Amino acid sequence: MSERVSPHDLLAERSVLGAVLIENAMFDAAEGVGLKAGQFYRSAHQTVWESFGRLRGAGQALDFVTLRSDLERAGRLEDVGGPVYLASLVDGVPRATNVEAYARIVREKAQLRDLIAQANRTIEDAYTTPDVEEVLDAAESRLMAIGRDTSRGEFLLASDWMSEMYRAVDKAATERRVISGVPSGLASIDHLTRGWQPANLIILAARPSDGKSTLMMQCARAAAASCFAIVVSLEMSREELGFRVVALEARVDAFRLMTGHLQAHEMARVGTAMEQLSVLPLAVDDAGGQTIAGLCAKVRRLASRHGAGIVFVDYLQLIQSSSQENRTQAITEISGRLKALAKELGVPVVALSQLTRDNAKTGARPELHNLRDGGTIEQDADVVLFIHRPNKSPESGRLQSGEVVELLLAKQRNGPQGRVVEVIWDAPTMRFTDAPASMERAS
Repeated sequence: MSERVSPHDLLAERSVLGAVLIENAMFDAAEGVGLKAGQFYRSAHQTVWESFGRLRGAGQALDFVTLRSDLERAGRLEDVGGPVYLASLVDGVPRATNVEAYARIVREKAQLRDLIAQANRTIEDAYTTPDVEEVLDAAESRLMAIGRDTSRGEFLLASDWMSEMYRAVDKAATERRVISGVPSGLASIDHLTRGWQPANLIILAARPSDGKSTLMMQCARAAAASCFAIVVSLEMSREELGFRVVALEARVDAFRLMTGHLQAHEMARVGTAMEQLSVLPLAVDDAGGQTIAGLCAKVRRLASRHGAGIVFVDYLQLIQSSSQENRTQAITEISGRLKALAKELGVPVVALSQLTRDNAKTGARPELHNLRDGGTIEQDADVVLFIHRPNKSPESGRLQSGEVVELLLAKQRNGPQGRVVEVIWDAPTMRFTDAPASMERAS
């Protein structure tokens, strides 16, 4: 049986190159659909496309003379077949203005070759990697990258980069939006962060029973009003989370909801709340003992179907790692992969974290070094937000209704940090609300 030939279309490749030689503007049109030199099957065609790029960047015309001269300087003229082959590129071009269609054919054939290559890598991984979740995570990540037509490892010239920035700056100046990311549900936090920003890893940390899971669900409910929100809960069951979010939505006492002691008018509100929640773009996974590879794989699959807008993980220290050496290396892998997931999907990832035991004992305001399991979390995080209870009752560790709680913005790469805002805990409805005259201040 003869070996299969990789997918390609040499006629489409020649037609793209010939169209550019006939009409220089066709180079920009082909680039506009994402065509790159590496997507040509024939190496000579890759070399010609790279030459086009150099000439275009230097502001020169793209014709037979300039192309020949550039390839001679690069010592590649004979590699592409010499002047005779270059002259033949314009022969038989069906229609230069159809270059976008030709470019798409070239790109699609390249994607098919990529799929074959990645499938072969997956086969090799299946033979050599014992962890099936690691194999699945790597395979899905590679396949989804091809589907999104990403250009990993490609540099972007300043001219193209600033073209993007012109649009971004103009949009910001036109819209003047205070919240440019996913709303947190608390105006005091959104004022400082502009909402949770795409591709950011946000760490929400607190001592046990200080309300981090509740604040997470409050943020998830607020986010689901504008985008698809994913909640991964490794600590609490979906029923526990459900009681909390229903109480939050219906504004009823969560404990009386769980024990079935609500009055008729409250039950009516609960029914309405559940109807409203049932249509929200909100997904929950409460499987325990998840590995970081399995977690990322599941999130990636769900995001491919629904277009995720934000991901919440409760909590970081409960995620298992493939690293068996020590906890520091495990946390390094976990936080690094969560950050990579945020960048890959282009969405905020909010991960809850515990604090060190020493901080829990002293009750002092937490600082970055108090994040449990080392500094890698601090390094990977774009935002670190602490929950601190300065008036915590020594008799009861539980939050008390009306208690004033501080939210400490300890780190923020692209905004103010070292700020404190005050919120108030409403125990019956299990929600934090902005303090009436809350003003951020330096911590």
